[in-house]
Amino acid sequence: MTTWPEFTVGQGAGEYRYRFAWTYPLFFSPHDPNTLYIGGNRVFRSTDEGQSWVPVSPDLTKADPETLLPSGGPVNREALGAETYATVFALAESPLEQDLLWAGSDDGLVHLSRDGGESWTDVTPEGLPERALVSMLEPSPHAPGTCTLAATRYKLDDYQPYLFRTTDHGSSWTRVDGGIRRDHFTRAVREDPNREGLLFAGTECGLYLSFDAGGSWERFQLNLPVTPIHDLKIKDGDLVAATHGRSFWILDDITPLHGFDAAQLKDDAHLFAPRASARILPRLFLGAYGAKVTEKTPEGWDEVTYLDTGANPPRGAVIGYHLRKRPRGEVTLTIGDADGNPIRTFHNRTDEEKAERKDDPHAEVGITADKGFNRFLWDMRHPRVTAIRGDDVAAETVIQGAMVPPGSYQVTLAVGGKRWTRSFTIHVDPTAGRVLKRDLQAQYRLWRTITDRTEEVVGAVNRMRDLREQLGGWSRRASGEAAAQATELNEKVLALESRLTVPDRRPGWTDTNNAGARLLDKLTALIPVVSVGDYRPTDQAEEAIEDIAGRIDEVLSAIDELIGGDLRALNDRLDADGTPRIVPG
Repeated sequence: MTTWPEFTVGQGAGEYRYRFAWTYPLFFSPHDPNTLYIGGNRVFRSTDEGQSWVPVSPDLTKADPETLLPSGGPVNREALGAETYATVFALAESPLEQDLLWAGSDDGLVHLSRDGGESWTDVTPEGLPERALVSMLEPSPHAPGTCTLAATRYKLDDYQPYLFRTTDHGSSWTRVDGGIRRDHFTRAVREDPNREGLLFAGTECGLYLSFDAGGSWERFQLNLPVTPIHDLKIKDGDLVAATHGRSFWILDDITPLHGFDAAQLKDDAHLFAPRASARILPRLFLGAYGAKVTEKTPEGWDEVTYLDTGANPPRGAVIGYHLRKRPRGEVTLTIGDADGNPIRTFHNRTDEEKAERKDDPHAEVGITADKGFNRFLWDMRHPRVTAIRGDDVAAETVIQGAMVPPGSYQVTLAVGGKRWTRSFTIHVDPTAGRVLKRDLQAQYRLWRTITDRTEEVVGAVNRMRDLREQLGGWSRRASGEAAAQATELNEKVLALESRLTVPDRRPGWTDTNNAGARLLDKLTALIPVVSVGDYRPTDQAEEAIEDIAGRIDEVLSAIDELIGGDLRALNDRLDADGTPRIVPG
């Protein structure tokens, strides 16, 4: 440690000018980014990025001579400095009050300074056992006189958890670890900045949660491995856990805990207010790199697990809801704009059950309805475009809906005839820089124009394929002039369909690369052009869409003319022959 750069290998800690643990506390002041604090046996401060250090405390440890001897034994002293004892192991400044410093030592002392280190007071809790290691001090983000500490004594064969909390600047402390297993010793404790008294404790065997400032605790392990939790961080509504040997873990969106009340669990259902979410556009080549495994979630989404890279937060609005019991009937989530106009509806029915629905055949399967807590991720999009019937290359024929612009939205949960509605906000990607609202509105309108026209073209293609299937059948079954008319009309319909898309698209057969881009390909290829960034579409994009849409209208008009002319004539002949008519889709 270069606070005092003297080589001390082979010496006991009692011979050091300053003592530092192998992992000593270090932080920038939350009130002044130019002030840096570190903890040795004394607290030091630097205001010139470590060029110089000033001690701002006396020795804040017991400094028992017995604990300052060289480590090791008679054969090898092992005095390398890694096992230095009697140091300030935990150090923190109040986020609410500058110069309010808390310091905890690894030999069982806690000190407080309210003047930036000019004077210190011993505020060690009476119930803290001898030689307890104060592993973390968490000044409350809600009250300057409140602080929670975590301590351990496992090195003394005591595996109990030790959590204490003060609300009067350390004048009195209350032990607050009831509910934590007696052999899960505590290493870390954090208080949520958005809800006073919401605490998270990291223990040697996992994570715990308290809603009442430590009055009671419950296991909060979820899918975490059973592993030591050495530190916790709450950042932008996410909980980050630093484990020992099992990497970092992030629980995305803990905002449902901010408004959580145990009484809510007695209601049939409860919809939590979603937190504000960033609208992050799809990136080119997203997910193209790194080994990964893709699995379907119960909600029908693709869940990607990267094997050699980290995973980004979920993209979309996270919606949480609680069900007291699994309902027998249907559960729906409806996303709407600020005025409640529906954008998209999801339900918990299976595809087979969906086929029997009469009230809303367009509702999408996508949500769970399990007893307890449920979570749904809305991708901020309108419904996807209908797939072209008969195409085997699903990835090429399913077009995602347009992403909504930043603004205010609503979500409504419907269970058993009851409804709950919450409002939430979608904001601009924070990495996008300066973005104009009118530009994103222009992008959204053009994006919707493309997807709406795509839906129209796909509908026309599907009708033509249905018509060609009927005409092909009549070509084989009819005779004479009727068969000839059916064959000729079939070829005309095929020629028009071929202008819109490649007919009979199959893997390994005809595709766009070999057959050339058709109007539908040209139309959908404009989506990434329009949506690749948070800015207004170019003038040429607007012109290209207008041009392609005009050519599509020519084909659609020709189809209408065929149905009104050639198909009517064929149906008149079939009527004369007493055979069933061909019905256009």
